[in-house]
Amino acid sequence: MAKTNRTCNTCGKRYYYCPSCADDHRPTWMIMFDCEECKRIFQICSSFNYGSISKEDARNELEKIGLDDFENYNDFITTDLKNIFSDEIPEKEEKKEKKSE
Repeated sequence: MAKTNRTCNTCGKRYYYCPSCADDHRPTWMIMFDCEECKRIFQICSSFNYGSISKEDARNELEKIGLDDFENYNDFITTDLKNIFSDEIPEKEEKKEKKSE
């Protein structure tokens, strides 16, 4: 079977990967992402959006990756990154903080 032309869910880069080809020994997460960095960015943004991690934790994890330009990603990821790195506290986190006071 020929490798399929895929598009990374995080950065939009086109790449080739075939999960059913015996000679393609790369990880199965490559069905959705072209590299491990994109996979991790997507995971962090998703965890933040689902409320599994705080804005501060998301920011700390993303800083470890060393992002330099938010515009290199898909629109929805760029929006998430700008939100995470903004100084505003999301409404969900504000409500959690008020409850714990």
